[in-house]
Formats: sequence, structure tokens, C-alpha cells
Amino acid sequence: MLSQILKILPIFFLNLKALKKHAPNSYIFLCGPFSVLNSPSIIEENKWIDGIIVDQVEATAEHIVDSIKKKKKFNELLGGIYVYKNKIVKHSPLNNYVSLNNLPLPSRDLEKNESGAFINIESSRGCRYMCPFCHIPLSKNISKNGPSIDYRSSIKVVDEIESLNKKLGKNLFIFNDSIFWGSSDDNERVIRICNEILKRKIKIKFYVYLRCRPFVDEKVLKKMVKAGLVRVFLGVENVSENSQKTLGRKSDEDLFISLRKKLETYGVDVHIGFIVFEPFASLEDIKININFLNKINKIYRIGTILEPVRVVPGSNLFCKLKKEKLLKNNLTYKNITYGYRFKDKKVGNLFSYIKEQFGEKIGREMVEFEYYCSTENLLNHLIKRDKPMIEKILLNKRKEFLSHKDKINKSIYKYLLFLIKVFERGEKIDTKKQIIFSNDFRKNISELRILYYQIINLTSQKNGNNVIDMLYSGLERIR
Repeated sequence: MLSQILKILPIFFLNLKALKKHAPNSYIFLCGPFSVLNSPSIIEENKWIDGIIVDQVEATAEHIVDSIKKKKKFNELLGGIYVYKNKIVKHSPLNNYVSLNNLPLPSRDLEKNESGAFINIESSRGCRYMCPFCHIPLSKNISKNGPSIDYRSSIKVVDEIESLNKKLGKNLFIFNDSIFWGSSDDNERVIRICNEILKRKIKIKFYVYLRCRPFVDEKVLKKMVKAGLVRVFLGVENVSENSQKTLGRKSDEDLFISLRKKLETYGVDVHIGFIVFEPFASLEDIKININFLNKINKIYRIGTILEPVRVVPGSNLFCKLKKEKLLKNNLTYKNITYGYRFKDKKVGNLFSYIKEQFGEKIGREMVEFEYYCSTENLLNHLIKRDKPMIEKILLNKRKEFLSHKDKINKSIYKYLLFLIKVFERGEKIDTKKQIIFSNDFRKNISELRILYYQIINLTSQKNGNNVIDMLYSGLERIR
């Protein structure tokens, strides 16, 4: 989640600052959509930074290195925003752009020391859509260097997959493409990638990001499943009509439910992107979204409740918040993303309370709960694909786990509806109910934790370690 990244940023910057102090002749440049869109405040508050890369990272980095070797001044550099004699040098476009196809395979020095079987990869870069809570399209508007979307050839993509599979033992690939399939224009490209995987007989699994509308063509979906698709991160975003207008994304309950049913039929796990809280939501909107999460059995996705919509500088949402005076003018990169006020104070108070209780007081256990639920579901899909005999052995233990999971889900749902009613009436929170909920939740999580690791241990005992290695633990072991 971006909120977690923002918490890490201060420590990250302190380490970079210390590095610069100990190696004053070194150069430090930041890159990425977030850095580009928040460059003025980042540079202003971190004067030790030498610049921010705006255009294509690889081509600009090469230009910077070459320019430094030739002892060019920073005010002569292209492709970024630079600092020269304590003054900011505005972005001048880089003339050069190197197609993803012409780039060498990325260095994987870090992954060589990781024990997990999963790894990130990309087959394309960029996005054709303009979601108001995403940094990618707006940062591209600033850069204007290269195409809006760049694709790697199917051969190059599968070459990298095969290399990582053989050399590092990676067999779960997470495609970081903004959208792996965005329209029928992607049909041939995606089918070529899948056919190449099948042709080379590479036994892997992979995740992709998709939208609910448009959704991938049936023939393409079948080919992806055959090649190893095991999880889809599906952008649902919101089911309240009022919030959909704010977010500029249309979705509906029946559409998602039908898509999930289709994916489950193919043995594909469904993980969702969802936004419960946005600055113009009413308590009724929040209730609609909570009811939906409960209906689709995703209340355990606490992160979707604790992380409100992000504000991207320059987006329509950003401008609307400014117009409504819900966003201060002096916010920096540290607080602009979630630094707005909710138009409805009751919604703001409800969010603050939920964040305090769920995100801080019982935050660790809430994260655990989400992890156990989403990971066990993925494990079940992986076992069905690769270890069907283990599925029978786990049947009774899994029933226990799911029963206990449902019990916790119901208690969270009931408590959230209770909180909405309390804030709707403007009443004070019953401290006793708060304590009872927290204590019961901690007790239930302890029991769920035992059931989860019993499933993991049983899987391991039945030669399922190759499946377990594909599960993300949050803090991977370093060999």
C-alpha cells in the first residue's frame, strides 16, 4: 500500500542523506511517478538530492552518467529536474528514448539472495487509462518522452521468464504492468506470450492486473490459464454511485460477481483493488461499500478500508479538493497524498476512529488476519493446480479455517455497521463494546493463526514446499 511506502520514505531519505554525507562526491537522483509529480517539495525539503529523473529512467540515467564523465554542468542535463548551485533547473526533454525491447534484461542481484519462488516482471510500461488516483498517466503527461505505452516482445518477456526460472528457480511471476490486458488490441500480444511459455514448456504460475470493464476476452483468458495464470488483481474500486462519480470509475456489483465466478471456474484466485473512503463520500456511501465487501466475503481486506483514495497532484480530484478548500496549499510530498479533509465531518470522524482502532490499536492483528485469509485462499488455488492429492488431506482442516474466518468476518462487519450508526447519530463510542471487540478479535486471530500454520505444516509434510515457496510472507528470508 502507498500509505506504508510513505511511512518508510523518511527513513529511506535519512539513509540516502547519510550516504551523501559520507560520500560527498556521489550523486543521488530519484525516479518514479511519485517523485516526478511531487518534485518541487521533495527537492525543497531534501537539498542534498541532485535531481529527479522525469523521462525514461534508463535512457536518462545513461545520459547523466555520460554527462558526468564529460564533466558537464547540471544545468546542461536533459531528461530530469536538477539542482545546480542550489537552484532548481527545470525539466528539458530528453531527445533519446530506448524501446523496452532494446533494453538489456534487468539486473537481478537482489533477487539472487532471496529464498522466495516469486519475482516481479513487466511486459509493458504505461497505461491507456486516466484513473484520478494513479500517478502513472499524469507523470507521463509531464515527461512526454516516448510512447504512452511501450511493449516488450513476447520473445524478450519469455526469455527473461525462462532465465529467471532456470538460474534463480523462480516459478511465480508477478506482472507489474499497469494493466496486463487493457483492450482487444492486446489479444495477439498476450496470446503470443502465453504460446511462447507453452512452447518452451516452462512450468510457472503468474499474476496479472486487470480491469472489470473492459474485461479480457474469453479465448485470451483460457490461454492465460493454460500458460499458468493463478491470480488476478481486479480493479473494482467502488460500488457507490456517488463515489463512482468522484472517482471517475464505473463498476457494479453484478459485474464483479460474474467475473469472479468465471475466474474461479478456471481456478484463478481473485484479489481486488477497492476504495471505501473518499473525500466526498457520505456515511450511506461507506455503508454501501462495507455491505459489498461483506457480500463478496472480502471484509478481511482491512487495507482497503484503512487506505482512503490517494490524491495525485494535478488530477481532477486534486483540483476539486482545492476548489472545495478541502486540501491546504502548503502540503508537501510527505502529506499531500492523504492530507485532505472529508467534506462530511461525520465520515472524517468515522475514518479517524477506524484508523486508530483497526490500524493502530489492533493493527498488527488486523494485518495478520488479512494475510492469513488472502494467502490461504491463494494456497488452495495453487494446491488444486499442482498438488491435488494434498487438497483432500487438507479438506477438514481447511473447513475449520474457513469457518473461523467467517466468524471473524461477521464480527468485523457487525462492528463496522455499529460504528456507522453511532457516527450517524453523533453519539459517543461505547468504550466497553470497543474493548470487547478488540479482545475477542485478538483471541480469534490467535486461533486462526494456529489453523493457518497447521495447513502450512501439513502441506510441507506432503511434499508441498514448492507451493509454499510461492507464498509472499512479507519479509522474505535472505540466504
